[in-house]
Amino acid sequence: MQSPAFFGSIRARLLLIALLLLLIPIIGFRFVQQMELLLREGQRQVLVSAAKLLSVTLSDRPRLFISAASEDEAEQVERRKLLALFGSADPETAAQLGAAYLPSEEIERILGVVGKTATRIWVVDSRSRVRGLAGSLKVGESKQISSSAFQQVYTSAVRPIVRVVAGDPDEIVSEDPGQVTRAVMTQVDRALSGQPTAYPRYASDGVATVISAAEPIWQGDNIVGAVVMEETTSGSQSIKLAALESLLAMTLVVLLVGFGALLIFAWRLAYRVRVLQKQAETAIDAQGRIRGSISGSDSKDEIGALSLSLEAILLRLSHYNHYLEQMAARLSHELRTPLAVVRSSLDNLRATDKSPDENVYIARAEDGVQRLSSLISRMSEATRLESMLVGAEKTASDLGRLVGGCVEGYRIAYPGSTFAFAAPGEKIVADVIPDAIAQMLDKLVQNAVDFARPGSPIVVALIRSGKRVSVQVENKGVTVSPAIASTLFNSMVSSRGDGADSGSHLGLGLYVVRLIAEFHGGSATVQNLPDASGVRFEVSWPV
Repeated sequence: MQSPAFFGSIRARLLLIALLLLLIPIIGFRFVQQMELLLREGQRQVLVSAAKLLSVTLSDRPRLFISAASEDEAEQVERRKLLALFGSADPETAAQLGAAYLPSEEIERILGVVGKTATRIWVVDSRSRVRGLAGSLKVGESKQISSSAFQQVYTSAVRPIVRVVAGDPDEIVSEDPGQVTRAVMTQVDRALSGQPTAYPRYASDGVATVISAAEPIWQGDNIVGAVVMEETTSGSQSIKLAALESLLAMTLVVLLVGFGALLIFAWRLAYRVRVLQKQAETAIDAQGRIRGSISGSDSKDEIGALSLSLEAILLRLSHYNHYLEQMAARLSHELRTPLAVVRSSLDNLRATDKSPDENVYIARAEDGVQRLSSLISRMSEATRLESMLVGAEKTASDLGRLVGGCVEGYRIAYPGSTFAFAAPGEKIVADVIPDAIAQMLDKLVQNAVDFARPGSPIVVALIRSGKRVSVQVENKGVTVSPAIASTLFNSMVSSRGDGADSGSHLGLGLYVVRLIAEFHGGSATVQNLPDASGVRFEVSWPV
C-alpha cells in the first residue's frame, strides 16, 4: 500500500487550515484603515466647526477690516508686519506672502487665543490680503504609551515592516509655500463668494494629508473676509501606525504559536495513523493469513477507538482463520471412524454368499470407500506437513542430485509420461529439508501430469540466479486464467478444465507447495508459457 501524497495528507490539510490564520492581520489591517478614515472624517468635522466658530467671532467687527490708512498708519502697518513676520509660528509662509501679508494686531491676538497646536489659521480680507496668520503644521512630539518589555521588543521588530507598508509620518509637513498660498487663496475666493469649503490635499512628500476648511466672515449682509483653518493628518496616521505595530506584533505571536501547535498536532496525528497503517499491513501476509496483531491505543479520541476496533476485528478473524485451517484435520479425524465401520461392514458382506448382482454393488461401494479414504488422507496432508516443518531441521543438500533422483522416480511412477530434466551447470548446495523439497516436487509433477497434453514432455529445471535458486516444472496443455493465477496456491482452490484428471481433488496440492516454499523463505508462482502452449510453475528461495 502506497503512502498518500503530501498534498492529500492530513498534515497538508491542517497546514492549509492554519494558513487561514493569515486572515487575522488582513482583517486587522482593513479595520485600522477604516479607523483612520473615521478619524480623518471626525477631524474634518471638528475643523469645520472650529472654522465656523472663528468666523462668527470675527464677524460683525468693523474695526478689524478698515481699508483706509494714512502715511503714519502705513508706517505702523509695516512695523506690525515686520514684528508679525518674526513672531509668526510659520515665518517661511509669512515671508512668501510679501506685500499680500498685511497683519492686524487685534486679529492676530484673537488668533493667538483660539489657535492650537498643529493648526494653521489664515484670515484674509476681501482684497485677498492676509490680515492674520497663526500656527503651523508642525506636529508636536507624540506621547509614548507605556508598554511591557515583551511588547516593546516585538514592536521594535515589526516597526520596519509597518513603516515600509504604511509610511513614516513626519513631524513637519513638507509643502511648497507657493502651492500652499495658491491652494488657500482658491478656498478664500470660494468663501468670499459665500461658499464654505472643506477638503483634504496631499503634501508634497505624498505621505501626510492636510485638511483645510474655509468659512466667510460677515459684516451684516456683506462678506468682508474669510478664515481658513488647516491641520495635518499626521496625528491620525501616527495612531494608525501604532495600531498596526501592535496588531502585527500580536499577530506574529498568534501565528507562531498557532502554526507550531497545529504542526505538532498534525505530526502526531499523522504519526499515529502511519503506525496503525504499518501494523495493519504487517498483520496479514500476501496470502491473507493473519501473522501479526494491532496494538489498541489507550487514547480516547477517534483514532484510539479505531485502533481498538481493528484490534478486535483482527482477533476475531484470527480465530476464524485458525478454525478454517483446522477444519480439514477435524473432518478427516471425524470421518475416519464411520469410514472404518463402512469398510468393515463391506468386508463382512463379502464373506457371505451373494448373488452376482450384489457383488457388483459391493464392488462399487468399496471403490467409493477407497476414494473417500484418499480424500481424507489428502485433507490431513497439509496439517501433517505443517507439524513436520515445525520440528524439522534444515540440512546442507545437493539440490541437483536431489531433484535429479526425484525425476528418475517419476519416470517409473508415470510410465505414460515423458520427463526431461534440465540439470544445472554447477553444483548447488543449500540448507533445505530434503523430504519437504521432494514432496513439493511430487505435487508439482502430479499437477503437470494431470494437465499435460498426451505425448508432450514434462520439463523439470533447476536454475540458480545470483543468490536465489528455483525449481521449474512446465508442461504443454491447458493455460491458466490470469484471474485465478494468484489464488491457485490457496487452500481448497482447484481449477481443472478439459484434459485434466477426472479424479476427486480438494485443491490442496499447490497449497502444500506454497507452505514448503514459504518455510524456506521463498515463494511459488505460475505463469503461462510465452507461446501460450502450456504453463510453468516455479518455486524459488534464497541460498
